[in-house]
Amino acid sequence: GSWTLVHFIRHLPQISSEELEEMARLNPKSPEELKEEEEEQKFLEGEGNEPTSPDDHHH
Repeated sequence: GSWTLVHFIRHLPQISSEELEEMARLNPKSPEELKEEEEEQKFLEGEGNEPTSPDDHHH
């Protein structure tokens, strides 16, 4: 109930980075966030890292 929320709020100043990571992991993600994470993972794995600028761009 509401006492759980009170205890949680009182704990916030001492919250650990592990607890923050766990909460972030448990939060639902929008389709946009999931797509962005998938694209980041593909990039980190070396897929699709070709430059997106046109080849005829000269300085």
